[in-house]
Amino acid sequence: RDASVSSSATVDTSVVGAGAVIGDGAEVSRSVVMDGAVVEAGATVSRSIVGGDATVHNGATLADLSVVGFGATVAPNASLRGATAPEPSEWNV
Repeated sequence: RDASVSSSATVDTSVVGAGAVIGDGAEVSRSVVMDGAVVEAGATVSRSIVGGDATVHNGATLADLSVVGFGATVAPNASLRGATAPEPSEWNV
């Protein structure tokens, strides 16, 4: 399945996986957005990794090598810099 990238989104030097969705006005730069992930309208992902089936809600910012795990959610307008979501203490391993 193909990724869906809005015509008003900016994707630069990044990998966008199958079935991923990049919303209106979103900015993805030097990042990896894995299969099935969603980067909603107005979100910014810079030098970070968005795991499969994860959602970065509208207006959120990921930067400085942030990692969002498989199926995780980043709240609207949240700002993660060099962070991991969920926190490693919450991982089911």
